[in-house]
Amino acid sequence: MNIVAYRRFYWFFPLLLWGGLSILSALWNLSGLDGMAERLAHERAQSMFRLVQMTRLWNAQHGGVYVPVSESTPPNPYLEVPDRDVETLDGVKLTKLNPAYMTRQIADVARKNSGILLHITSLKPINPNNVPDVWESKALNLFEKDVPEILEYIEQDSSRVYRYMGPLFTKKACMKCHEKQGYEVGDVRGGISVTLPADPILSAQSTARSQVIQIHLAAFILLTWTTLFLLSKLRQQWQLVNETKEVLAGREHFLRSVTNAVGEGVVSMDRQGTVTFANPEALRILGWRDWRLSEYEPEEASEAPGFKTSIASVIQAALTVETESGGVVRVNEAVFKHQDGHSIPVSYVSSPIFEGSEFSGTVTLFQDITLRKEMEKTLVRSETMSALGGMVAGVAHEVNTPIGVSVTSASYLENQTKDLVQVVKDNKLSRSALDTYLDLCKESTAIILSNLQRAERMIKSFKQIAADQASEQKSRFNLNTYINDVVRTLRPELKKTQLNIEIECPDDIELESYPGALSQIITNLIMNSVVHGFSQNGAGHLRFEVMDEDKIVRIIYRDDGEGIAPEHLEDVFAPFFTTRRGKGSSGLGLHISHNLIYTVLKGTISVSSKLNEGVQFVLNIPKSPE
Repeated sequence: MNIVAYRRFYWFFPLLLWGGLSILSALWNLSGLDGMAERLAHERAQSMFRLVQMTRLWNAQHGGVYVPVSESTPPNPYLEVPDRDVETLDGVKLTKLNPAYMTRQIADVARKNSGILLHITSLKPINPNNVPDVWESKALNLFEKDVPEILEYIEQDSSRVYRYMGPLFTKKACMKCHEKQGYEVGDVRGGISVTLPADPILSAQSTARSQVIQIHLAAFILLTWTTLFLLSKLRQQWQLVNETKEVLAGREHFLRSVTNAVGEGVVSMDRQGTVTFANPEALRILGWRDWRLSEYEPEEASEAPGFKTSIASVIQAALTVETESGGVVRVNEAVFKHQDGHSIPVSYVSSPIFEGSEFSGTVTLFQDITLRKEMEKTLVRSETMSALGGMVAGVAHEVNTPIGVSVTSASYLENQTKDLVQVVKDNKLSRSALDTYLDLCKESTAIILSNLQRAERMIKSFKQIAADQASEQKSRFNLNTYINDVVRTLRPELKKTQLNIEIECPDDIELESYPGALSQIITNLIMNSVVHGFSQNGAGHLRFEVMDEDKIVRIIYRDDGEGIAPEHLEDVFAPFFTTRRGKGSSGLGLHISHNLIYTVLKGTISVSSKLNEGVQFVLNIPKSPE
């Protein structure tokens, strides 16, 4: 069907529909009117028949009634009873009306007032006026065959009538007049015919038919117009919908083009976690060939813990809508799995999707950070080596003092020993000289031993911390001892300042963790305070407070320095962020510490600060990270 024919049918269809329904409804109602006219004639005739029948019964039950004799009501010559005529004491002559005579009287009144003809008749009439006509004779014969009543429409003498006839049965009260005719109680004694003018009924029927046709014609016109109007509006809506679809399709194509062009993976899911879209970069990163394939349903595709976590977190956040980010989940570092099974480090942002106010799914943007991780490792190694270099220089400087004192004492003792040897050779040794020399030896060796032990402690701490920072091995260590060892290696730097360090830590806290990562974090926190917290070598306090909380250790580090400006607080862990650019600060210390805490120690870190009131870092670290 071509478009022109379709449009013609589109407008012609309501005419066919409502035209057909209107014709069917009109025919059904008109057929009902035909039956209604006949039913109306039947009801009227039957009502008249029953009224006359009840009147006759009443008359018969009273043995007839007396009425004054008049010109219109002369004595009934066919009533053969002794008391037919009587006279009152006042001289008024009365004649008895039996049921048949009264029926004729009623028939005269009905004929004059309404045009209805009533005729009492019988196949054995006493009164010749009651002789039946041909139609009545047929009806009376049918009554003998137990036909209950007869109604017929007849056109006669240029007139149209409905003729009705009902039977009269012989009752006990009738036997007084009709017993001599041989009737018995229950016999069909005759009948009453009712002739109704059909013109009024047919005229009403014709009027009703015209009204039905007019109503259906009006309904057809109204319904057709309404339907065409609604179809016109619907067509406009269809056109609007189609135009909207085209616009949306264009926008969807544009958005898909943009999504496909971005360098980040984009995956959308419904609220059940089923993948509904993935751009080419997401397919590349995850190793999928096509997100529509059943093998990439979430049961398999989301085996990576990061993916499951992101979806669960976003759905929970979206359903509660309690997070400050409005349900958006941002993760700087997570692990997704490639289709071949190897792990992929990623950062991602997952946002909820709503249809109206109902949550319908999520969209996740993620980026492969393998290169970034490698660069961070390189930077960490560089920072570690730089810190170790600084530590070596500091330790070397720090060790120089006790070694220098030891060398000086040893040189002095050597000279004194040479002098004593010469005195002995000259045989001039005295008791007092020997005692003086022995006291000098005791004092010098004590000085040498004390300083060498101090140097040994410095070198031992340096070796341990340096080994830990260069190693990524997990080991068991005492936290209090380790923090003090790390601080000891920083003494050379701290001596250049007026800062005092306090360490409050229980002696019995043992960790099965990564000491290298922890030493670098402690070093970065202290050096961050030294570089950023106190300008011009100002005096201040640094404090470590450690609390044992069952399976985790809480380390609170604070200083009373200059603090961090509110606008910089959320960036302190960002890479390369520093307020001392060009003054020896790389902006990586706190970023590296943040990553070490989350990725190596599997803990958390938070920061709070107010200007001129110092800064506070809170670290929550598992005693034995998995």
